[in-house]
Amino acid sequence: MSLAAGVDIKIVQETLGHTSSAFTRDTYTSISPEAAAAAAEATAAFLTGSPAPSPAVCSRMAS
Repeated sequence: MSLAAGVDIKIVQETLGHTSSAFTRDTYTSISPEAAAAAAEATAAFLTGSPAPSPAVCSRMAS
């Protein structure tokens, strides 16, 4: 839930005692419907030359 809330991966990694952020990311991240929709919108904007979604939306896609 921390990652979905936007907490930095490194903080989550250290809090959970994992040896690498890659392990934390691989174990606890998944694509939420909101993130999938934001990714689709960003891709569509890129392909059509429309303004891209705000960086805040895109940064949440990685969570």
